[in-house]
Amino acid sequence: MALVLADRVKETTTTAGTGTVTLLGASAGFQSFAVVGNTNTTYYAIVGQTTSEWEVGIGTYTASGTLLARTTVLSNSSATEPSALNFAAGTKDVFVTYPSSKSVNLDASGNATALGTPVAFIGTNITGTASGLTAGNVTTNANLTGDITSSGNATTLATVNSNVGSFTFSSVTVNGKGLVTAASSGSAPVEFPAATVMLFVQTSAPTGWTKSTAHDNKALRVITGTVGSGGTTGFTTVFTNQTPTITTSGLSAGATTLTTAQIPSHSHSGAFSATSSAGGCPCGNPQYRGDNTSTGSTGGGGSHTHTVSGTATSTAITLNVQYVDVIIATKN
Repeated sequence: MALVLADRVKETTTTAGTGTVTLLGASAGFQSFAVVGNTNTTYYAIVGQTTSEWEVGIGTYTASGTLLARTTVLSNSSATEPSALNFAAGTKDVFVTYPSSKSVNLDASGNATALGTPVAFIGTNITGTASGLTAGNVTTNANLTGDITSSGNATTLATVNSNVGSFTFSSVTVNGKGLVTAASSGSAPVEFPAATVMLFVQTSAPTGWTKSTAHDNKALRVITGTVGSGGTTGFTTVFTNQTPTITTSGLSAGATTLTTAQIPSHSHSGAFSATSSAGGCPCGNPQYRGDNTSTGSTGGGGSHTHTVSGTATSTAITLNVQYVDVIIATKN
C-alpha cells in the first residue's frame, strides 16, 4: 500500500454517516479514483453540495465496489477530528486534495517550513555541506554509532584491525561491510623471471630488458631438442634473387674406332707387273701373268674426336622472401 496523489481526481457520493463512502463515477472533466490504484491511500476531501459540511483526511481506495475508506481524519467542519464527520443525506463531492497540515513549502525567505520531529529517520546517501548538518536541526540523541560514529558535526569511521599507512602491492582483507580489517605489504608481482629471453617487434628493448647483439641477420628455427645456432650465410644474402653460373669450357666427345661396316664404301687402284712369253701358245699371242699382286691400303684405322658447340643460358631464381624484423632481449 502506497500514498498516491494525482491531478484532477473528482467523483460524487450520496453516502451519509461516518463510514466508508461509495463513489459514483468521475465528474465531467475529471479522473476517477481508479488512478490512485487498488488498496493505495491518498489525501481526500468530502464537501457537501448543498450543505456546509466538509472533511479532509487520508483515505484508502478499494477498486471492488469503488469505495473510499476514511482511514485517517485530519480535519472537518465540526472539529471532531480524528473522529469522522457524521455527514447528512445528500450529494457530496469527493476529490483528491493536498492538506495544509501535510504540505511542505518555502517561507518568504526561501526556507522550508518546520517539518516537525520525526519519530525515526532512516536514509541512504544523505549529503550535506562540508561542515556537516547545521546545528539545531539534529537532536542530541541522533548521533550515529557502530562502524560510523557521529558526535555533533564530526563523523568518524570505526576502528578496524589494520595499521594506518600506505602499502605497495598490499594484501588487503575486507569484511562483509566493506571495511578494511587488515593490510600488509607484499612483493611486487613477477611477470617474467630474470634471464627470460623473448622476441620483440621493436628496435629497442622494453624497460627492464636488455637487447642482445650476439645474433644479427639470422632466421629462426623451431626444434624439439637443445637450442643452438649455426649456418654461414646471412639471411638477406640467401634470400635474394640468385642467377646460377654454368661453365661450358673444355667439352669434347669421346674417342671412337670405326668398324669396317661403319666406314664409307670406296675402291682402290691396283699396281702389278706383267710378263709375256710366246712359248707354249699355239696362237703365238703373248700371255700376261699377275701372280702375287695386291692393291695399296688407305686409312690408319685409328680413333678420332668430335667437338661440341652451342650456348648455355640461365634464369634468376626468385628467393626475395618477405620478413619481419625482431630483436632478442633478456629480462634483467
